[in-house]
Amino acid sequence: MRVIQLTKCALSFLTHSQVIDYKEFIFILVVYLSIVKNTNEQDIALISNILYKYTRQSVLMPEGIMSSSTSPFLEMVRGEIRLRGYSLRTEKSYLFWIKQFILFHQKRHPATMGNGEVKQFLTWLAVKRHVAVNTQKVALNALVFLYHKVLKQELGELGFSLATKQRHLPSVLTPTEVAMIFQHLHDRDRLIVELLYASGLRITEALRLRVQDIDFDHFSICVRDAKGNKDRQTLLSESAIPQLKI
Repeated sequence: MRVIQLTKCALSFLTHSQVIDYKEFIFILVVYLSIVKNTNEQDIALISNILYKYTRQSVLMPEGIMSSSTSPFLEMVRGEIRLRGYSLRTEKSYLFWIKQFILFHQKRHPATMGNGEVKQFLTWLAVKRHVAVNTQKVALNALVFLYHKVLKQELGELGFSLATKQRHLPSVLTPTEVAMIFQHLHDRDRLIVELLYASGLRITEALRLRVQDIDFDHFSICVRDAKGNKDRQTLLSESAIPQLKI
């Protein structure tokens, strides 16, 4: 906790400086912390490592974290997600909820926050936004990833209010309604929808299909890197074969 407080203090000090070079930044940081804050060398090393992760060779101030569409901090998080082989959908979802978390706390840097702020955000989602249970779980997973994997901070017991919004059964189209939809689709668009409907593919799975993934002899499709980074086999509708062979 002391390291986080000192890091916040150092960033506050550097907010009014024009330092953009990393070496100059670290030099001023060390001088400032050692003289003004009487900080030991171990704490200075830890703070330097934390700040280096965020800066990636340039200074990143808390109030400027969301100042552009390509935040260096969010790009760093994106890199950590891809390093661990998470799906593109998970990457987008995690980045969305991390950004919402930062905006909810008036663009404060996540390193200056912790257990209390995470609990407050998750409770707000349940009490004020009335999100579904799964939505709250996704937001929780995103913030746990941020603090455990990226910031290397333990959140401990959160004790937030759980979402109580009940699940609803989805509305399902009848075969007649599906046929009516197909009548208004043509060529490529119809083929994609046919694969979604007949083979049970997700949209991203259908769009990523390759020639070698389709087995016309056995009427099957091999879906590569599906949910959970697993491959699976599914059925190929005979009605889709003529279009696929063109």
